[in-house]
Amino acid sequence: MKTELPLSLLVLAATAKAAGAQPIEVASDDVSTAGQRPPIAAVRPEAPKKPRITVDGGVDVVSEYISRGVAFSEKASVQPFLSVGIPLPNPAPGTLHGLRLVLGNWNSLQGGGPGLGQPNRGDLSGWYESDLYASLSADLGGGWHASFGYYHYLSPSHSFRSYDELEWVVSWDDTGRWDDLMPFDGFALNPRLRVTQELGRPGRSDALYIQPSITPSVTVGGPERPVTIGVPVVLGFSDDYYDAKAGGHPGFGYLRTGLSISVPLTGGGRSPLTLTGGVDVWLPNHKVASGLDGTTVVGRIGLRWGF
Repeated sequence: MKTELPLSLLVLAATAKAAGAQPIEVASDDVSTAGQRPPIAAVRPEAPKKPRITVDGGVDVVSEYISRGVAFSEKASVQPFLSVGIPLPNPAPGTLHGLRLVLGNWNSLQGGGPGLGQPNRGDLSGWYESDLYASLSADLGGGWHASFGYYHYLSPSHSFRSYDELEWVVSWDDTGRWDDLMPFDGFALNPRLRVTQELGRPGRSDALYIQPSITPSVTVGGPERPVTIGVPVVLGFSDDYYDAKAGGHPGFGYLRTGLSISVPLTGGGRSPLTLTGGVDVWLPNHKVASGLDGTTVVGRIGLRWGF
């Protein structure tokens, strides 16, 4: 259920379930003092930086909670999240790089019930969703990145019954590969493929969900405060996830596009605070019982932090 995390106006880093934000590592500049270099014999190579534990968190506010082309709350929702990245020993040096275990939690809350005929009861009413997840991620080289994750979806307000899901994500960072063709630097398509498989979903067959996407984006501004603007194009397909109004399960669920922007509020490599925002434009399959009345525009704004 987690919005990727809606692609918000993420190009922020996404690849997300809906379900949390990935840390962005930026190497610091190598600065040496002119005329102060010691003799060659005295130069010692720098020791490689050791991988470190990272903590990332943030909060988004969305005007309506939509995930995978289906409305889950017709009211404005606050969606905080937190994740911890732990570096792991590399079992395949030369093939895998930056192997990490990521543990996280993502939530969606609103002031009252979610609407759409869903229940909202108990001591934690208004806390529509809380997702717990663990994933393994690695860089494959050449800009390719892959992750495999396990999600547990639950509703503290008893709006839906708990279930689990497996997730596979493959993405390619093509930043810099278009510089000779574009009149500006920093353009990327950011292709990404997300595949999930439900486990034990109450009341229906477990669904396979496939979400290909690209997010053409450009980064402007200097290295100390880059501003990233993106236009996501996301498609949703499934075997059993979508219920047709006339019965059956359409394979195509929706197309989503819009505009996303991220602005670091503090300069320097790994920014401890970033402002994100934008709009999502959902175009659902009109044959699907999605809870949406045709094309729906959702506004969002959020903050990210990491160290």
